[in-house]
This record gives sequence, C-alpha cells and structure tokens, in this order.
Amino acid sequence: MEKILLVDDEQSVLDGFRRQLHNKFTIETAISGQDGLKKVADSGPFAVIISDMRMPVMDGITFLLQVCKMAPESVRMMLTGNADQQTAIDAINRGAIFRFLAKPCSPDNLTMAIEAGIKQYLLVTAEKEILEQTLLGSINILMDILSLAYPAAFGQAIRLRKYAAQIAEKLNLFEPWRYEVAAMLSSLGFINLPTETIEKYMAGASLSQGEEEMAAAVSQNTGALLANIPRLSIVASMIAQRDLVDAGALDFTSREESEMIRIGAKLLKVITSFDILLTQNYEPKDAIKMMSKGNTFYDGAIIGVLKTIEFPTKGRGLVARYVKIDELRKGMIIDTDILNTRGVLIIPKGYEANETTAQRLNNFLLTQNSLNKEGFSKERKEIAERLERMRNAKIDEFKKGMITEADIFNAKGVLIIAKGYELNEATAQHLNNLMATQDVLIQNIFTQESLNQDGKKLAERLDNIRVLMPTYNY
Repeated sequence: MEKILLVDDEQSVLDGFRRQLHNKFTIETAISGQDGLKKVADSGPFAVIISDMRMPVMDGITFLLQVCKMAPESVRMMLTGNADQQTAIDAINRGAIFRFLAKPCSPDNLTMAIEAGIKQYLLVTAEKEILEQTLLGSINILMDILSLAYPAAFGQAIRLRKYAAQIAEKLNLFEPWRYEVAAMLSSLGFINLPTETIEKYMAGASLSQGEEEMAAAVSQNTGALLANIPRLSIVASMIAQRDLVDAGALDFTSREESEMIRIGAKLLKVITSFDILLTQNYEPKDAIKMMSKGNTFYDGAIIGVLKTIEFPTKGRGLVARYVKIDELRKGMIIDTDILNTRGVLIIPKGYEANETTAQRLNNFLLTQNSLNKEGFSKERKEIAERLERMRNAKIDEFKKGMITEADIFNAKGVLIIAKGYELNEATAQHLNNLMATQDVLIQNIFTQESLNQDGKKLAERLDNIRVLMPTYNY
C-alpha cells in the first residue's frame, strides 16, 4: 500500500487525521517541516505528502518546495485557510503543490484528494519506469554492439561500471545510476578507432601522434553521440568533460546538474586511469600510489574512496577452474584473453560470461573450422581486391550529408559503414584512420597449413577455458 505523509505543527490535528484515515491508508506524520524532510529522506518514498501552510520556522510552501527537490515523484498538497489562498495559488504556480485543500477539510474531501493524489503518483511513477526500462534496453543494445565489435573496450566498460557503482554508493551520490551508466558508456567512442589502436590504448602501449589524437577525442565523440538520447544529457556531459582540467573541490551532496556533471567527469578520469594501470599489471595499491603523487589531474577525495572499494582479483572469494564452451555459465569470469585463429581478440580477460557467451564462442569455432583450402584462397584474393579498392577510394572527398550507396568494408571484410549511412564530419577521419592500418594485412596472410593448425588449436583452447567462479560462505 502506498504511504501518505501528513505534516502539521499541531499534534491534535495529526492525531485526528490518523484516526480518520488509518483504516484506508498507510499514514505517517511529522510535527514540523524539518521533521517532515527527515521523514522523506529516511522513510520515503511517499505517494502523497500533505502539509499545513502556517507552521513556525518553516512554512508549508518552503517545506513542499524542498520536498519537490528531494522526492519529485511524490504528489504534494497543502492545507490552508481562506486568508492563505493567494499564497497557495502562488505555490501551485511555482510547481510546489498538486492541489490545495481549504480548512476545515472534511474526512470525505480529504479521502478523495488523497485517492486522486495516489492515482497521479502511480501514473507518474509508471511513466518513469517505462522510460527507464526503454532507456536501459537502449543502453544494453549499445553495449551488445560494443561487445561484438570491440571486445577490449567492452571489457573495460564492465570494469569501469563496477568501480563507479561502488564509489557512488560509498559517497552516497544522488541518482547513482547516472554514474554507472556514464562509466559503462564512456568507452563507446572507441567505435571510431581501429581495433589495433584500441588494444594498444587499453594496454597502455606507446601510441603514434595520430593515434594519440584519436584516443584523446574518444570522450568528446562519446558525449556527442549520447547527447540527444532522452535522460542521458547529464551522462553525456560527464563523459565529454572527463579530460578537462578542473581543480575545484566537489560537493558530493549536491543535486544540481552542473555539480553532478563535475563529479561524474572527475570520477571517470580517476577510474579510467586506474583501470589502464591495472591492465599494465600494476597492483591496485601501486596504481593508486602513482595517481596520488602530486598529481592535480585526479580528485583526492575520489581517490581516497577508490582505496576502499573491492578490486578485481584472482583470489579472495573466487575459485579458478577450466571449462568447455558448453559449460560456461552466467557469472563466470573469463580469466584469459580468447583470440581467434588470426590473433584477433574475441573475448577479453575479465569478461563476465552471460547467457549468450557459449553460443557466441561456438559460432566463432564453426566459422574458423569452415575455412578450407579453396575458401581460404578465395578469401586471400578478396582481401587483396578490397585493399586495392580502399587505396583507390577518394576518402577525403566525403562530405557531411552524403549518403553511402554501398556497404564499405575493410581489408578483412568487416563492415565499416553500412549502405544508406549519412556521412558526418568524423566519417572521412574514421576511414583514413582505418586505411592507415590496412597495408600490413596483405603481408600477414596465413598458409593453409598454418590455418588448419590454428583452427585445431582454437578448438583445443575453447575446450579448456580458464574461468573464475565466486565462492559462497553460508
């Protein structure tokens, strides 16, 4: 049953309300505005909150305006005398209340008002739930695409989400889901980078000047990609501002959008740098020590909390075992990089298996085993032809607004840009980045004999996958 909060500075009035309504609703009361705010914070959510207008220290309008910020879904009503009606109307216009009730208010009128308020509350929360589920579904689709196209970036996204969730909980941040989503989607901008560059960046390897410029633009590109998705504008700004220098102190209790963006940006900066250091085989304590040494790029308070979270480990609470593809289960953590016969990363170390992981690996195995001598020779010829077409393409002539009339593939036959895609400012740059990595592919064509051997080795590896499984104490 939905809860109702009644606020009045006269205990006798509250006692009367409770006697009249306790058989119909779940009632809680507060003797002042301050007490009411504490109830909202500690005992919420409340479907309907009804406050008297005239109360000492904090009047009804001030109280309900504060409630509006703390619990915007709660339906707010005010009890007022005739002399206060203009004040109540002003409060309605300012968005503080849904309805005002004139004193004295009969039990029947009060009951009908509360019932109307509950209906409004259920409507608002149902719409919010639908929107959030739709948003969650969209995010999951984006992450599925990232996992298939760029497993290394997807692996990082999963780890960053876990760091962000723990830090947001320990800091008691408002709307912690935003920080989790920002961490999870912050790697999405890697879709504009060649796979080789992504893997070098994730491993902390040296990058060329061009690759450094591409990596530096990831956060801005991701922010621009997400900016127009409903309810993700704050998340997009967090990601876009991740690499901006901001030495100001943070207010972790704030609910203002501008401060949430600052907190999110600094949080992402800390956990992203931390994760890259871990992939370079630094121990967590050593990585944190490096980030703490006289470095103004990272927020000291966030690093302080980072020291207290649970880090990914091979030990505590996990047991290692080897499994076959069909034995993979949701929750198992892959403890080694899984590569295909070409050395391309399929699933990164640290990936948490889900319901589709085994099916995905089986599909890869079938694909690799089907490459016979005739098919391989044909593939080698097609690679050479695609590479030559890419060399002859006038990439720099692509302009914003042009629409591709054919699918564009790289030398390996991987789809880069689909037919019907409307080009933007980044398209030519993206293609040029990919073109720079293609010339080496022709020099690395496998022989049929080595292909067969590698296919056999892949099958053996996929029948002996090292995973980490959680242990449970009862």
